[in-house]
Amino acid sequence: MDEKRWSRGRARRRGVTLVEVLIVVAIMAMIAGAVTLVAFPELRKARVRTAAMGAAAVRDAANIYQEVDLVEDGPACPSVHDLVAARKLLPGKTADPWGRSYRVLCEEKDMHGASNGRDGKPDTPDDVRDDIAPGDVARIADM
Repeated sequence: MDEKRWSRGRARRRGVTLVEVLIVVAIMAMIAGAVTLVAFPELRKARVRTAAMGAAAVRDAANIYQEVDLVEDGPACPSVHDLVAARKLLPGKTADPWGRSYRVLCEEKDMHGASNGRDGKPDTPDDVRDDIAPGDVARIADM
């Protein structure tokens, strides 16, 4: 008789109930939701910082092109296509984090690299330049 009770009790303890499984799934869903709330804003900020670094590389390539390789009949303000043709940029490294090509901006004596930002339109508030201030990263990421 003792053996029968022992085997019945053991049989009851073998599995996991549906309620226990649902509780674990609910806890995992809450953790995933919290991580998502924290991770997505950081992802947007990382894209803006990556775009600024890429724009700085475009600016550096444009400065080298202008100072070293510029011939008399070449453009004073090179395009990204000119930089790739002159082998100052790799062809696969001309797209910003949103998949669009960087631009070269020529202003008086300065050159800057720029990305059109998330909206893809030039000269809008979400454009990312190579000289972006660290405080502007969060502002642009939230647009």
